[in-house]
Amino acid sequence: MEPKTTIGVELFGALSIMILTAFRIYIQRNRPRRKMGCFYAYETCLSLALLCNLYITGVDVWSSFRQLNRNLPANMSQKELSQNLIDSTFMKMFFAGGICYTWFLWLVKGSFIAVYFEISTHFVKRVRYMLYGVTVFVIVTFVVNILMKFLWCMPFNRNWSLGPDRCTFTVALPVNTCTAFFNIATDIARNLFHTMLFVELSLTVRLVMAFFVVVVNSLQLDHRELIAAVFVGAIGFCTIIAAAVRYGVAYTSFKDSDASWRNTKRLLFWTNVEMGLVIVAVTLPACRVILRRTHGSSGAIGYSSEFPNKSLGGEIGLGTMLSGRGAITVTTQIEMKHTAASQSDSCDGKDKDGSESCENLWPPGKAIRPR
Repeated sequence: MEPKTTIGVELFGALSIMILTAFRIYIQRNRPRRKMGCFYAYETCLSLALLCNLYITGVDVWSSFRQLNRNLPANMSQKELSQNLIDSTFMKMFFAGGICYTWFLWLVKGSFIAVYFEISTHFVKRVRYMLYGVTVFVIVTFVVNILMKFLWCMPFNRNWSLGPDRCTFTVALPVNTCTAFFNIATDIARNLFHTMLFVELSLTVRLVMAFFVVVVNSLQLDHRELIAAVFVGAIGFCTIIAAAVRYGVAYTSFKDSDASWRNTKRLLFWTNVEMGLVIVAVTLPACRVILRRTHGSSGAIGYSSEFPNKSLGGEIGLGTMLSGRGAITVTTQIEMKHTAASQSDSCDGKDKDGSESCENLWPPGKAIRPR
């Protein structure tokens, strides 16, 4: 990709991601909640992840401007291009970008876990234990990943050396393989837990995509709600696909340890693509608030347009979950308090004796019947 095209695409993506992230945090700030610590953890993780993303975008844009300002001939070979553009400064920034990439991925996972912990009091014991297991798995994979990247090349300054002793984890296939494996494995674990909030799963091992089919098949959804459910699930699995594509780019680029300018730029670009898709997957479901205010919607997947406070499920794209063998609708004590206050303020109904009655002003939610 030409440097000017890279700059335009990266800046547009960075602006879009900043807007989506700011909107997501704004929506979260205007919600009643019981566990403020979980909310602050979510907000901190998402904000730090955005900073990591912007840093890698900045490295890609800076390197593209650098290539333009050097006025290098268009027919220059990759070896000559690398000799002119790859120096210790670029290697240090590239090394920091690899660390930021790891932090970004696991900060986003941490933001999801913070949301799950906020509503964990409504989980059955089996789901709560699974949440603990997923949390430990995410933490362990993060620690192993970071230690491996810092200890791969010793002494440490070899990561930005330009001599024959140069060694950097960013182009090492074993490190990229482990990062991709841990990233995809933790995403699958998180998506499986996300599915557990819909329906109690048997202990039989099933395919990941089959889980989502079971979920959609278990809900009584109309056409619009079915589309919303499939969309929410699809953007979650897009992050797994993006991670696999990035690993494919890293493998084809560095299988011969060819850390050329073109290969490093390709890796930077596809890293930003993956990170952008992850941010979109996290923030885009919040945009349903605009659709509800414009058109109005209700149901298991969405929030009620008649009530400004969102259901627990809406926090993570779910409106209901199953507990035990019966179907229940997830409702928080906060929602019930606000519902009661709303009814007492707006009640104008009259009984036969002339007294006010506020009964049955709140329409029942949709029930989910297990098959």
